[in-house]
Amino acid sequence: MVATAANSTDTTPVTAAPRNAEQVRNTQKRERNKQRLSRDALYNLHEFAYDSGFIHKICTFPDLSVICYNQDVVAVFNSLLSTSAQSATPTIVITYDTTFNLGDFYLSILLFRETEFEPSPIIPLAYYIHERKLQATHDEFFGHIRLICPQLDQSLNAVLITDNEAAITGSVNDNFPNLPAFLCWNHVLQDCKRWLRQHGVTTTDEMTYYVDKIRELLQAASAQEYNSRS
Repeated sequence: MVATAANSTDTTPVTAAPRNAEQVRNTQKRERNKQRLSRDALYNLHEFAYDSGFIHKICTFPDLSVICYNQDVVAVFNSLLSTSAQSATPTIVITYDTTFNLGDFYLSILLFRETEFEPSPIIPLAYYIHERKLQATHDEFFGHIRLICPQLDQSLNAVLITDNEAAITGSVNDNFPNLPAFLCWNHVLQDCKRWLRQHGVTTTDEMTYYVDKIRELLQAASAQEYNSRS
């Protein structure tokens, strides 16, 4: 240990080096604090907005909300949209969901499938940091998306998937009245499992059977095929 310390170029005294997990965390925290622009989180947020080109809107009153996106990604997304009925462009599946509470804020993410690649990767289009989950809150976000993606509401090859939360669906209907919206399958299956438990289904085998049957219905290619399976 003495030889190793003597040959090291690190000038930190051996006795000052972190000796356990808590000291390592404290050392990391101290180094992060040194790199901060300031102790003011809002000041840092605005500085990052000016320097990065990633943050495009900050609202601080009455609630804090931040809209973030990369303009090149938005340009790619807009290039995939088509308003022509004769176009053979593939369907662009868009999803919007809000995470669980992250500290004092929520994070909602608008995603889309990039159909120029195979398989189509899921790419984040925009991020929304917000304090509450009201329809007015989501209106601010979707109103901004309408400005940067003006073709979206008239696009014939785009669909939106949500969890059917009233505040989100209301905001989507107000800002994109012509955009087809559907309920996420995961949430459909979760609701079905909840309903089945409330109506006496207790075993794993029974639950699996019913969920598989519901999934078969969802995978039907037409209304006729759906009716024949039900």
